[in-house]
Amino acid sequence: MLEASDGVGGRVRTDRVDSGTGSYLIDRGFQVYLTSYPEGQRVLRLPDLRLGFFRPGALVRFEGRFWRAADPLRSPLAALTMLRSPLLCAGDFAALGLFDARLRLANEKSCWSAKEQTSEELLRTSGISERAIDRFFRPFFGGVFLDRSLRTSARKLRSTYRFFARGRAALPANGMQAISAQLACDLAPGCVRTCQSVCAVEPGLVRLESGETLEASRIVVATDAHAADKLVGCVTPRRWKSTVCLSYSAPTPPSREPVLYLDGDGRGPANHVAVISNVQPGYAPPGRALISASVIGPQALLDASPTLERLVRAQLCDWFGGEVEGWDHLRTDYIPRALPDEDAPSLAVPRRPIRTNRDGVYVAGDHLDNASINGALESGRRAAEAVLEDR
Repeated sequence: MLEASDGVGGRVRTDRVDSGTGSYLIDRGFQVYLTSYPEGQRVLRLPDLRLGFFRPGALVRFEGRFWRAADPLRSPLAALTMLRSPLLCAGDFAALGLFDARLRLANEKSCWSAKEQTSEELLRTSGISERAIDRFFRPFFGGVFLDRSLRTSARKLRSTYRFFARGRAALPANGMQAISAQLACDLAPGCVRTCQSVCAVEPGLVRLESGETLEASRIVVATDAHAADKLVGCVTPRRWKSTVCLSYSAPTPPSREPVLYLDGDGRGPANHVAVISNVQPGYAPPGRALISASVIGPQALLDASPTLERLVRAQLCDWFGGEVEGWDHLRTDYIPRALPDEDAPSLAVPRRPIRTNRDGVYVAGDHLDNASINGALESGRRAAEAVLEDR
């Protein structure tokens, strides 16, 4: 396995960042693992990851205060209070109940064979009000898809909603990179070579930028679509969704609840905020809290400049109070290639070919299935099955 960077994981990476207040684990962009991912259940030793869990639902900031959005099956009383909130209209409770039941009980295959349309179109045709779409679905799934426009394929929304409804959003104790590290540790010693950039792939031959060449009867190019197209020449490059993630350290968290905070007003610049150390205390040193704020959409194309940090801090001061002024800004991650674009109708063909037109050369990556950890794992399995079948 040849890896161009200094470690395995691709976009699922975690860094240890030291500051004057201690050592922090910071994922490269806000990420979560969903326990209902079928590929993860198949290949990961989940107990060894020592997962910490977000509380289902969210706290939505709208008109100067937070309103709770709750899962009606897991928190029925909290869900009933949503009827008195400005997040929903009178008819939403019935429409959302039917929408939830259909997707919660659906199988994964039916999600990907459903009509290809935008997520916004699906929500509207399901009878969900503009109020609920704007004040909950745009910030919540906008955070998942890194685009509040909800132009993302409705097939992706169906599948993702189902995963959230049937599982929990979680973080490993040692950061998201622990997922990749667990997979890598099962490989033979010396199998993984990091800091090895590949410049050419031919049938039976891999050429490194160092000048070294390696021979192999089967070659799998497990990269993003741009790198795969450069090396193989038969992969359609994808556009990208961008994000900027700002990490802060605080002496005390704004609350002790392991919950996601959403921008229901749509004023930004941050779309969603989480106290990461409430979910996994080990992300922050004792006596400190780690807070993550994510900017998405067109604003994420801005350079991660001090101006953006000041705007985000002002927003957090409005949300949580003046103590935010005393928070330490640990790091800003500007991630222009955070997720492959999945705007409709890009998933009209939800599974792209693994085999290439070069004999013995295969591709893998979440750009072939869907942009998620589950999609990446699934494409890897499909590539392995193709190699075994062809041999």
